[in-house]
Amino acid sequence: MENYIAVLLVTTDIKTGELLNNFINEKQLNYNIIKNKSYKINLTCNNPDLCLENIIKKKEIFCIITIDDYNSLIKLMYNDEQQIINYNNDYYVLEIESYMSFKTDYSNILSVQKNLKFN
Repeated sequence: MENYIAVLLVTTDIKTGELLNNFINEKQLNYNIIKNKSYKINLTCNNPDLCLENIIKKKEIFCIITIDDYNSLIKLMYNDEQQIINYNNDYYVLEIESYMSFKTDYSNILSVQKNLKFN
């Protein structure tokens, strides 16, 4: 049995994530983490011509991951490079909100995901 956690990931696509990280590297965006109920990346503009609302296309993904993966994602959000993290080369994570943790085995997780039609 392993420890799992249900999380909501607010993500953006690969192309947008790479673009945002380039803006961070070029100091056109500032990167902060806000921790309330979730861990959320807060991007603020240093460039008045840059409109984040027109750039960022968000998608919410509800999934079940191991507690170890969850803790690793949180640590990666606080990385020294201040970069938005790429998760499994599928998307970039903008926010992580946890819902509940539980102990089970992998076959039960697959069954739950199938019944709830998780990604």
